[in-house]
Amino acid sequence: HTIIDFLEIPRPISSLAVCDAGEAHYTSPDGDFILYPGDLLFIPQNAVYRVDWQDEPGQLTAFHFIMDYGDRRYSIQKLDILPEEADAVRRAEKRFRTEDDPFTITAGFYDACARFWDRLVWKPRPRIDPRIRPAVEYLERCPELPVTIAELAARCCLSEPHFYACFRETMGTSPIDYRRRLLVSRGARMLLESPALSIGDIAETLGFSSETYFRRVFHAVMSCSPREYRRRDGIL
Repeated sequence: HTIIDFLEIPRPISSLAVCDAGEAHYTSPDGDFILYPGDLLFIPQNAVYRVDWQDEPGQLTAFHFIMDYGDRRYSIQKLDILPEEADAVRRAEKRFRTEDDPFTITAGFYDACARFWDRLVWKPRPRIDPRIRPAVEYLERCPELPVTIAELAARCCLSEPHFYACFRETMGTSPIDYRRRLLVSRGARMLLESPALSIGDIAETLGFSSETYFRRVFHAVMSCSPREYRRRDGIL
């Protein structure tokens, strides 16, 4: 058996894959399932899960991507798809490897997704308290910029104590911790998307005072080092 544990390591990107070989047992807060050859695997951004491959790690034809799902919250899940739908994913992946035109590549990806996307299960995303929405949107737009609680409260026209209490009640964490998680999520994405970038370069881009501090914050949030996280690229 090969066991891979992402329960403490949220995925910074979404992944879509067809299982070509092997059998895997997936466990997540949203439920458990077994992936068989021919099944479609969907892993949304920020998903946490544990996977147990019954033999050696199986073979997957996969895409990693970033997508805004609006007011929908998707969970990690599998779909039983038709052979021609699986072939559409494989053709799209082949285009990605062999074509240079970004429009051709994107067209293949969306053509594959259009065949089964409406069968993916989702729930409405919890609404953000409108009183703190300006602060949340600002943090999500530019987490790398230094900001104080007073500045965030001013954006919401609230006193600091009132803003802090509203934010913590709605988001389940403090504004500083929320910003820190956003930075780590962006850093994790850069680790996967830009293998040529050093960890020091990523730390500097995200506004950390030092690479050491970035490593410490990253490990506190993701329960692994940036280097270890980068080594896991491609493992689903």
